[in-house]
Amino acid sequence: DQQLVETDPVSFQTFTRNAGSSQSYGFELEGRYAMDNGLSIFGALGYLKTEIDSLPAGTCNAPNTTCAGNEFPEAPDFTAAIGGSYTHPEGFFASADVNYTGSYFTNGDISNTPSREIDGYFLVNASIGYEVENFRGQLFVQNLFDNDYLTSVNAARTSASVGDSQTIGASLTVDF
Repeated sequence: DQQLVETDPVSFQTFTRNAGSSQSYGFELEGRYAMDNGLSIFGALGYLKTEIDSLPAGTCNAPNTTCAGNEFPEAPDFTAAIGGSYTHPEGFFASADVNYTGSYFTNGDISNTPSREIDGYFLVNASIGYEVENFRGQLFVQNLFDNDYLTSVNAARTSASVGDSQTIGASLTVDF
C-alpha cells in the first residue's frame, strides 16, 4: 500500500499513513525537432491524476472523512514546457524555455485544504554562449522575470517555502 505523509494542523506533527488504497495514472508527451539551419525546438506536456481511494477511518485530519477522493500532495495535474535553441556555425548559441507547473496541495496535506493549495506558476530561462573545440562559455538566467512563487505552505499558514528567485550566472567548460 502507498504511504502518505500528513501534517497535523494543530500539533504540526508529521505522521506517515498507510493508504488503504490509492491510484495514479497519467501521461507525458515530449517532442524535439532539430532543423538543418541550427534551430532546435522542443515541447513537453504532462498530465497526472491521483486519488486516495481510502484511508483507515480517523486517520485524515479533515473532520468526519477518510480523505477518500482527495489528491496526493505535491502532485500537480499538469506540467508543460516549450523552448528552443539556435547554434550558429561559428559557435555562438542561444536558448530559451518556458516551464509550467500546475497547482497542487502542499506537502503533508492529504486533507486537500484549500488554503494550502499551491498556485500554478510559469518560469522562463534563457542562455547565450560560445562553443568551439574543447571550450564552452555561457551566460544564463534562471527565472528570467524573477517570478515569486510558493512551493509549500505549513499547516498554520504562518510560513512557506518560496521558489528560487532569479539567478544570473556564467559557466566556463574546458575539456582537456
